[in-house]
Amino acid sequence: MKHLRAAIIAILLVTTAVWAQVPQLINYQGRVIVDGVNFDGQGQFKFALVNSAGNTTYWSNDGTSIAGSEPTAAVTLTVTRGLYAVLLGDTTQPNMTIVSATVFTNPDVHLRVWFNDNTHGFQQLAPDRRIAAVGYAMMAADVPDGVITASKIAPGAVGSSQLASGLTLAGTTTGTFVGNVTGNITGSASNFTGILAGDVTGTQEATAIAASIVTGKTLSGLTAVPGVITSSDSILSAIGKLSGNSGLLAPLSSPTFTGTVTLPLGTATSPPLILQAGSNLTSPLYGAVEFDGTNVHVTNNSATPTRKTVAYTDTPINASQIGTGLITSSMMAAGSAASNLAASGQTGVPSGGIVMSLSGNDTNLIGLGYASIGKSDLGETFEQRPSSGTAPSARANHAAVWTGTEMIIWGGRDTVPLNSGKRYNPATNVWTEMTTTNAPTPRGNASAVWTGSEMIIWGGNIGGGNWTSTGGRYNPSTDTWASISNTGAPTLRLQNTVVWTGTDMIVWGGEDVNTSVRMNDGFRYTPTTDSWSQISPIGAPSARYNHTAVWTGTEMIVWGGGDFGSLNNNDGGRYNPATNSWSDINTGSAPMPRVSHLAVWTGSEMIIWGGYRSGSGYLNSGSRYNPTTDSWIPLPSAGAPEGRIQSVAVWTGNELIVWGGYNGSWFNDGGICRPDSNRWRIMEMPFSPPSRSGHTAVWTGREMIIWGGNAGSTVFGDTFTYSPPKEVYLYQRP
Repeated sequence: MKHLRAAIIAILLVTTAVWAQVPQLINYQGRVIVDGVNFDGQGQFKFALVNSAGNTTYWSNDGTSIAGSEPTAAVTLTVTRGLYAVLLGDTTQPNMTIVSATVFTNPDVHLRVWFNDNTHGFQQLAPDRRIAAVGYAMMAADVPDGVITASKIAPGAVGSSQLASGLTLAGTTTGTFVGNVTGNITGSASNFTGILAGDVTGTQEATAIAASIVTGKTLSGLTAVPGVITSSDSILSAIGKLSGNSGLLAPLSSPTFTGTVTLPLGTATSPPLILQAGSNLTSPLYGAVEFDGTNVHVTNNSATPTRKTVAYTDTPINASQIGTGLITSSMMAAGSAASNLAASGQTGVPSGGIVMSLSGNDTNLIGLGYASIGKSDLGETFEQRPSSGTAPSARANHAAVWTGTEMIIWGGRDTVPLNSGKRYNPATNVWTEMTTTNAPTPRGNASAVWTGSEMIIWGGNIGGGNWTSTGGRYNPSTDTWASISNTGAPTLRLQNTVVWTGTDMIVWGGEDVNTSVRMNDGFRYTPTTDSWSQISPIGAPSARYNHTAVWTGTEMIVWGGGDFGSLNNNDGGRYNPATNSWSDINTGSAPMPRVSHLAVWTGSEMIIWGGYRSGSGYLNSGSRYNPTTDSWIPLPSAGAPEGRIQSVAVWTGNELIVWGGYNGSWFNDGGICRPDSNRWRIMEMPFSPPSRSGHTAVWTGREMIIWGGNAGSTVFGDTFTYSPPKEVYLYQRP
């Protein structure tokens, strides 16, 4: 090191007593001079014990040195007027490993030092310093085998206090052994008078035995007298009460069980519980259990025992086994009669009555004699659900998921970001409060997925132009939040997409919050391990944001979005997590480039609609993409809603519903597209919610629920349900 030289003063200290007292430490002191001046301050040091040639490493401070090379990690030491001291091998010091005594089985050991004054970088100090004999005192802790012989042990020097616990005595010991032994004895212990805590596998004639297992003890003097075993019994008397000639059965007069009695596993020839033979004993026994091959019979404990029969059958109970009139209305669950009638296609409809069915060929009704008399259209309806005082506070840009029974609303913002939410059950029209304990920090525009048991929240705007890469998991069954790991999580981003694969949440693309650079990387979050992993970037679509992504059941399809400047995309990619690989999407006949559009998955196709294109404005066009054929089919333009962004879309099972949005002003209308007939139908509603964007919508299986949003400074907290029009078929009962 230029301008650096070091004078080294070494003092090696160890204590050479018995093994337990020898520390695995070497006290080393040295001096460091930089530019002719004693160095003062915090310095970085690295140490290694090497051979005289310097090409073999016996030890280094972090264990990484090989063949005399510089270790990876450094030890920080305080240097005062050029002097420093260190305990080599002190593991309480960061980046320091223990010095093994085996280092000093080598006859020639040298200390090599590297130093960094935090200005000139690490340089090796020369020369290496040889370890003097004091360092080898650590070998005092290791006595070579065979060195200590009988001649070196004074008579009487080794007593019971010098014997370690669990010591095995080998060979034959004559005389009388007085004391206690913890361990096993193999052989005769005829003169042992102490207390043994262990096994004796030879002849044992000791007068006192503390262990419960004496495998070599003969049962001399055993008298078999059946009776009740008590705490005052000796081992021999207790064994005697087992009555060895009667199968070692203890006839206890009145056993009392204070815990759970668990029967052992039985076999075909060895049942765990033996029942009395026969079904009609001449004189019933108290507490008898009998089995006649069909029924179990139990006899009570009474001066005049009576036998009760427990009926048993391995076939379902049928009508012949139920007495006439035994089942009354009080025994039936509410609605069970109606459910049974409906299940068989029957109702309480009188002759000539008319019923409705969604099927034009209802075989159940036809089989019961009902006649088809035509069909009717049920119009679409918007309904505002009264929720005063129970719904979440008004907000927009919140998260919403459908659990199968409830809609969960969380986060968003009114004038500030929020971290509250509620759950809505449309069947009961009831909102349920969500705990905020351990909930993520307040935010809007967060990504959300439903896993089947939890809602996962990730990312979002926490206010003041700041975004977050944190998240949380909410379990509605326990009303609890759990944090998610941030190790390996995606970098801060906005306008990314997320999908749920069934096991993982995938975050892809977006715009870097700090640099405004578009990204094309992706990350998988696995809740079962609370861990993140990056997905393959090979073959991924170009960087973008404001795109869409759907999950097909096996693949994530990414499409559209914005690139740099005003460039919009009409391409994408398909990602398969099973193979961690990307494949291209055919761009032939693809929709025109766009951002802020809608995308839904129908079960076989991805539908793209709406959005915005630089130079073209707001779009009301779209297409259907089939991944099986890698082909596009345009949606019709006739009857489509006006072009817009920030609208919502749901897939009903056979139709795409679009509602609300913005294109310079806010909308409260929408449209319904039926792909199988390739036509649009405008939603003609006598009543519709106020115009808005920034709202959410979920499909329950029978209706769309719209909640929240805003129109300028007006923020909504209302709840609306929309039922699309239906065709119903009429049947008349004969």
